[in-house]
Amino acid sequence: MKITNYLIIIILALLISCSQNENHKIKTISEKVTLSGKVTDFDGNPIDSALIGLLSSNFSVVDSAYSDTDGFYKMDINKGRYYSMWVLRPEEYPTQNAVPPEDMRLEFWAWNIIADRDLTINPRYQRLELYRLNAMKGEGGALIIYVRPMSLGRSLEFGTDEKDDVTVTLENFKPKVFIDEEQVNINSIQIIEEFTGKDREPLIGYLIQVNLKKATNKPYYVIRLEAMNLEYNEKGESVFFFDNPDYK
Repeated sequence: MKITNYLIIIILALLISCSQNENHKIKTISEKVTLSGKVTDFDGNPIDSALIGLLSSNFSVVDSAYSDTDGFYKMDINKGRYYSMWVLRPEEYPTQNAVPPEDMRLEFWAWNIIADRDLTINPRYQRLELYRLNAMKGEGGALIIYVRPMSLGRSLEFGTDEKDDVTVTLENFKPKVFIDEEQVNINSIQIIEEFTGKDREPLIGYLIQVNLKKATNKPYYVIRLEAMNLEYNEKGESVFFFDNPDYK
């Protein structure tokens, strides 16, 4: 009899525990935040019908939306972390050949998106794509930022060659760095060649060193990189959510 009562107590405890776990899972799954913003060009003009895609780490689309006639978009998403977000107007993308070359544009990217609360991202994009934006903490409070800029103008000029050349040269690459919307000084810019395989041209990227600003009470900093390619008078922008190493 005592053993039976003991077993009943264990079973009840397990049932309660499982119920609590399931409730926690349901709460986690259903906890939503809003991702919203306005898509514009660099003159502040709204871009309608832009496709916004939110991606997981395997580049699969988690959610998507289109901007309205005023450039606004909105997505209700699960609270969490997302690998990246891209924005483009499909018919303007070069591979579609749906508009004249002068009306073509590339795309905007945001990376390592930390959606722990309602989030606003206002994408701006034109003919310079700032791809694979990333950051790491260096010595003495320095922040090392990596980016691979890609030029639409250069691609249109040399794309019929054997190599699709989208390189932005150092003398024509003019970046600005903002951390939590405060512009910071750039200490140095270094070119880096990424090996892509035997008998293939390396990809050209840049390492940009800045100083990390004073501490924030948020678990992340928002790094925004804005840049120009002087060779073709192109502009581009990208955003990266950098985990705050001192956040507790």
